[in-house]
Amino acid sequence: MDWNATTSSANATSCGNLDMRGMAQALHDDLSQAHHDRESLQEQLAERVEKHSEILMENKQLHKRIATLQQQMTFAIEAQTRLETDYYAREQDLEEFKKTVAQLTREKKEVIKQLESEQETFEYQQQRWLQKEESLNKQIRKLSSQATTTAASCKRRLPTSPKSSPSEYDNKKMSPSPRQQRVVSPAAEKTITKLKSQLANLEKQYADQHQYQLACINHLEEQLASARQMNESLMEDNESYQLLLHEKTMNGEILAASRATMDTESSDTRGINLADELGNANYIQEQESSLYDEVRSLKDTNRALQLYLNKILMKIIDNESMQHVLSVDDIPATSNIHPPKQHDITIQPQSSTSTIPKVMRSSFSTGLLSKFLSKRLPLSQQTRDININVTEEAIPVNTVDDGKDVSCTR
Repeated sequence: MDWNATTSSANATSCGNLDMRGMAQALHDDLSQAHHDRESLQEQLAERVEKHSEILMENKQLHKRIATLQQQMTFAIEAQTRLETDYYAREQDLEEFKKTVAQLTREKKEVIKQLESEQETFEYQQQRWLQKEESLNKQIRKLSSQATTTAASCKRRLPTSPKSSPSEYDNKKMSPSPRQQRVVSPAAEKTITKLKSQLANLEKQYADQHQYQLACINHLEEQLASARQMNESLMEDNESYQLLLHEKTMNGEILAASRATMDTESSDTRGINLADELGNANYIQEQESSLYDEVRSLKDTNRALQLYLNKILMKIIDNESMQHVLSVDDIPATSNIHPPKQHDITIQPQSSTSTIPKVMRSSFSTGLLSKFLSKRLPLSQQTRDININVTEEAIPVNTVDDGKDVSCTR
């Protein structure tokens, strides 16, 4: 029993060894096959890498070629646009040339027609002159034959003189006179010379008239420019003067209104106690100081007004064409100055002054200034009622300031 067991175990171990050897051999074969496959795969990979590099090089070359082709394409497009623009310009030039050719052909036809008509008239005149020449030659021959017959008859009647021979007499008779030569010469030259002289005279007259008209136009343009300049300067002076006048008028109205309110308040407060009267006295002093300031400002305004008026008058005196405005022969000196009415309000400082403005006491006469102001300004009544002592009438005046009606009294 033991021997059988040992034999069976030995057989089993021998079988196991055989199986292990077969498995090792199979693994060795598989490993060699794997090495062989790996080598073949490496070779394929190397081949594919080479192919990939070749494809990349070809791709780069193709990209470069595409870039060059695109550049060539842009150049070709630009050349095409240039050619199209040139073609369009040439088409336009061709159309213009066709129009000029058509116009020239029309002009050529007209010139040919005119030339044909002139040629016909020339031929007709030539025929007429030939006929006239033939008739004149006939007359000359007739006159020469008559002269020869008269010479022969005179020779028969008169003896031969030693001074003149018959041959000389015949030569004198046969030689045409200057008058006959003038008659024989073509009259076309006379007409041509006459027309040329007339044309020269007309051109000379036209040139003289043209120069005269140009001189007149230049003179008128200079006068117009000077008149416009003077008009603009006078308009500016007028506007500034009107602004000053309006400002002075408004200041006078405010003064008159404040003075009227002050008088009414003083008349209303006469029956009040002593404290109220002292307060009103202080208020009246303040009002008087403000009024003195207003009078001082009015004096300054009047002085500026005087300067403006003197400037305008000097401009008018310098211009000869405007000196007739200053003519005051037919106007009295005080025609435009109205004395103040009884109910006017006169505000004066401590020193009494004249009611005539300082402008009116300048070197120019009062009538001259009044006439100038009446012609210069549309509202001449305002200049008559303004003086340095602010003598004004209580007249309601409505003005518009920024779309609002403002009422004040003057």
